[in-house]
Amino acid sequence: MKYQIHDIIFDTQEKALFHNEESVLLEAKSYHLLLAFIQSDEPVLSRDKLIELAWPQQVVSDGAVNKAISKLRNHLEQLSPDVEFILTKPKFGYQFCAPVKIVPEPNSTLGSAGVKPSLNLQNRWLIIVISTVLLVSLFFLYIDSAVQSTVEKTKQTEFSQFRFTALEGVETKLSSAKDGKVLFINTDFNGQASLYLKVNKNIPKVLPINLTDVRDIRLAPNGKVIGLVSQNGESCLIEQVSLASFDKKTLFNCSQFSDVKIAWHYDMQRLFIQARKNNATPYKIYQFKIATQVLEQISLPQKHAALNGDFRLATHPSQPRLAFARYLESDRSEIHVLNTHTLEKLATYPVPYVVGALAWDVEGDVLFFSADKTLLQIDAQSGSEHVTKQLSYPIESIASTFSSNGKVLLATQYHPSSRIKKYNFNTQNTQTMLNNAALNRLPRQTDDQSLLFLSDMMGTHDLWQLKGEALNKISLPFEFGFRRFQIDSQKEHVLFEKQGALYELNLLTNEKNKLITAEHKAYVANYSEDDKNIIYSSQKSGEWQLWLFNKVTLTHTQLTQYGGYSGYQYQGGLVYSKRTQAGLWRLFEGEETLLIKDFSNINWLNFQLIEDKVYFYRKASGIWRYNLTTKEAEKVMATNQHFINQFNVNAAQNAILFAELKPIQGDVQGLLIQDMH
Repeated sequence: MKYQIHDIIFDTQEKALFHNEESVLLEAKSYHLLLAFIQSDEPVLSRDKLIELAWPQQVVSDGAVNKAISKLRNHLEQLSPDVEFILTKPKFGYQFCAPVKIVPEPNSTLGSAGVKPSLNLQNRWLIIVISTVLLVSLFFLYIDSAVQSTVEKTKQTEFSQFRFTALEGVETKLSSAKDGKVLFINTDFNGQASLYLKVNKNIPKVLPINLTDVRDIRLAPNGKVIGLVSQNGESCLIEQVSLASFDKKTLFNCSQFSDVKIAWHYDMQRLFIQARKNNATPYKIYQFKIATQVLEQISLPQKHAALNGDFRLATHPSQPRLAFARYLESDRSEIHVLNTHTLEKLATYPVPYVVGALAWDVEGDVLFFSADKTLLQIDAQSGSEHVTKQLSYPIESIASTFSSNGKVLLATQYHPSSRIKKYNFNTQNTQTMLNNAALNRLPRQTDDQSLLFLSDMMGTHDLWQLKGEALNKISLPFEFGFRRFQIDSQKEHVLFEKQGALYELNLLTNEKNKLITAEHKAYVANYSEDDKNIIYSSQKSGEWQLWLFNKVTLTHTQLTQYGGYSGYQYQGGLVYSKRTQAGLWRLFEGEETLLIKDFSNINWLNFQLIEDKVYFYRKASGIWRYNLTTKEAEKVMATNQHFINQFNVNAAQNAILFAELKPIQGDVQGLLIQDMH
C-alpha cells in the first residue's frame, strides 16, 4: 500500500519514503512508528499507546521512543523540511499533524473487465478445508510464539536490582576485576574526590591515592594493579599503581594527547588508549605494548567531521576482544568489535543512540552498553540487541564482575542539573534566574526580562524561553539538541546549525527558515554587525575556514586562508578563533595578527565581540575582557568548579548570564545477571 503524506509518498512494501527524485529507506523502528501514526484513529498518541502499536510485546524505554520520534522526524524533514509532521503535546504524547491519504492502486486487467472467477462446489469445499487447517495451524503457531516470547521477555527483564553503594555524593569511573573487586571514584558535595575499592558485600575502603590530577583510572583484570592517567597542563602520564604497596610505575608519557582514557588488555601486556590531539580533533583508539613501548593507532573515524570520533573503549576480561563506539550523529552510533591479537574487525553494530558506556560480560560473549537511562546488551554471536534494564537516571559507567551471589552488572548513574545565574558588573552581586531539576545550558539574553536557553526538562534537549515568570518551549519540527545558537542584534531571530545546514528561527512568528543547505557543511555561525551577513565555519574546502554568506544575494565568500572557526566582523576585517590552534586572531586587509595567545579554542561556544570588547573564558580563572583598542585584558568575573563554560554578556555590557552545575547525588546500582542469555 502507498500513502501520500503531504507531498511525500510512503510505500509500505518498499519500506521507503519518496519525494520527487529523493528517497529515504526506513529502518524497522521508523517504519512501524510511521504506520502506527497514520493508521491510528486517535488524534494524539501517548508513549504507552505508541509502544503498544509500534513495539508490541517489547520492553521499550521513554528514551527509545524519543529517539525513534526524533529519527522519524528527521527522515520526513529531510524530504520536506518546511512541513511540521509530528507535534509534541507536553504531558499527553505526540500528534501526527500532516495530511495523509491512501494512494489508489491501479486496477488489474481482471478487475477492469468486470469478470468474476467461478468455482465449482468441490473446489469451494477444498478451499474451505485448506483454509481451516491453515487457520488452526497459525493459531497454535501464534500461541507457541507468544509463550516463547513471554519466556524470553522474562529472561531479559526479570533481574534482581540492588544498591551496591550508598555513599554521600556521586560515584563515577566504575571498573572491575574478575575476582569481585570494584573500583570507583566518589565525589562528595564539597567537590572532594576519593578513590574507593569494594569487594563483594564488604564496606568500601578508601585508597591512599591523590586524585588531584587524575583524569581516568582503571582496575586491571587480575585485580592487583590500577592504571591511571594523570594530566596537568601539557604534562600527561599513564602510570601503574600496585594495590599491595601503592608504588607507582610510569608506563607511557601521553603529553602529546588530551582527554586520555585507558583499558587493560586481558593479559595485561597492552593498554588500549582513547585520546585526541586536542579538543578540536576527533578521538582515536591506540594500542600501547608495554614491553616494547610501541604505540600504534588502530582506529580512524570515517569522516573528519565526526567531532567525537571513536570513544567508549572496553576490553573483554578474558578474551581477545576490544569494543569501542563511533560517533555518527546526535542520535546514531556504531559499536565496533576487534580481535585484539590480529586487530581484525569482527563486527559492527549500528545503534540508534549515542553510546554512554560500554562493558563486556565478565565471562560470556555479551556486550553491555548504555544509552541515557537505558541498559542494553548485544549478543556477539547472534548480533541480537535488546533492553536489559531501564534505570531512573542517566548511566555514567558500567562494569561486570563476580560476586558472592553470582555475576553482577554494575552501573553508576546520576542526573546532572544546573541553574542559570546572572552576575552584575556594577554591584558584583549574583542572582539566580532559573533553578529547577533539569540540565539548563547555553543561556542567551534577549532583553532585561527574557532569556533563551537549552534544557532537558521535558526529556529531550529543547530550546526554551523565559519571559518574566512565564516559561515556554520553542516549538520546532525536530529536537533542537545540544547545539550552539546565536541571537541577532534586534533580538528577533535565532541562528543555529543542524546537520550542516543553517536555520533561522523567527521568535515573533515561530517560523523556521533554512538559510544554507547541508552541502555547505556549516557549523559555528554568527551574525554580522548589521545582521545582513552571516559568518560561518566550514570544512568544505578541506579544512576549517570562515565563510561569509550574504542573505540578500545568497552568495558565499571564503574569508580566511589559514584557518578559522568562530568569528565576527570588525572594522572592515575579522576577529576570530581557529579550530586546531589556540589564540584569538585578527584579519585586516589580508594580514593576520595574533591578538591573544592564551585563548583556548573551547571559546567557540560563547566568545563574544561587543563594540571593541572581546569576552572570553580562561580555564580555572574566569571570564575576561580584552579591549581591541588599548590591547589590555582584565578579568571581569571569577568562576568556581561548578561553572559550565557557557555564558553570555548582555548588550549593555553590565551583566553576564552563565550556567552553574548543582550538587549531584548518585549511587552504584547492581543487577544479578547469572540467568542472562
